[in-house]
Amino acid sequence: MMYYPTLQNRHSYATLVQLKDPGWLNITDAVSDATLLSLLEESSKRCDRACNRFFYLCNDTRYFDGKASVIILDDDLYQLIAMNVDPTGSGQYSLSYSATNTPADIFLYPLNRTPTTTIEVNWNGQYGTFYAGFRHNIQIQGVWGHGPDVYNNAFEDSGISASLTADQTNAFTGKFPITFWSPTAWYTLQLSGGKSGKLAAGMTIMVDQEMMYVLQVYYQSDTVLLQRATMGTTIAAHSEDAEIYVAQYPADVNRACLIIAKDEYNKRLSSGGSVGNAVTGTDKAPLGNEADGLLKPYKRERVATWVGD
Repeated sequence: MMYYPTLQNRHSYATLVQLKDPGWLNITDAVSDATLLSLLEESSKRCDRACNRFFYLCNDTRYFDGKASVIILDDDLYQLIAMNVDPTGSGQYSLSYSATNTPADIFLYPLNRTPTTTIEVNWNGQYGTFYAGFRHNIQIQGVWGHGPDVYNNAFEDSGISASLTADQTNAFTGKFPITFWSPTAWYTLQLSGGKSGKLAAGMTIMVDQEMMYVLQVYYQSDTVLLQRATMGTTIAAHSEDAEIYVAQYPADVNRACLIIAKDEYNKRLSSGGSVGNAVTGTDKAPLGNEADGLLKPYKRERVATWVGD
């Protein structure tokens, strides 16, 4: 199940600053910033589709059919928060499975690295089965997505801290205006001392447990336009010393995203463009050898499974 971005879940694997760099498009004005950011988001989705997985992280609860011993996850699991099982099909997820008990109830595979793609029951654990034969009786709460190549490095400290209120009538400490775009709000975050230079449009940032998407950075006024409570997180208040962390992605995915965006931009300039399906949005145009080569190691094969396996 692809977790495509909605208004709350926009994502980009590269930033506007990177795309406008002299090494890529060499654009110095801000006239087309909104269009270029949209192009990066489209390119990121093409990376997702090409790899049959997504690289951003999102908080979600997913459901799976009961199995005898092995669950093949349809999406990557970066971090398991809780796994509960309904043993009778009654809708009551009364059994809690742990990977850290002694002995463990479950094993997460592959071992020693992320993301998890398979969960196997420990026959010597307290349950020994996933109760095959019942539909959607397995409930998994977790952080989903591939994330970066280095485990526990999903977010990097930006060196910036900021206070944000939790309500949707105030932005930064109640002093700066916001513009609403249902169902979530755009917030204007005021920084100081040129700290906005560490952020760029297209970044996903995290403050405490709330993820936000950077829509635009106004470097001269040191302000940042944010879309809050993205990726399944909840809007919350944050103290003035709360650190801002920036989402990290595999370097090859970042480069592939920039290559696709640059190629698409040049096609549009030459009145070319890519061909897509009006219903699904799937691209018929190839990614190109360089981008395809960068993404090839990340392509995930899909395996059909049936209830009772």
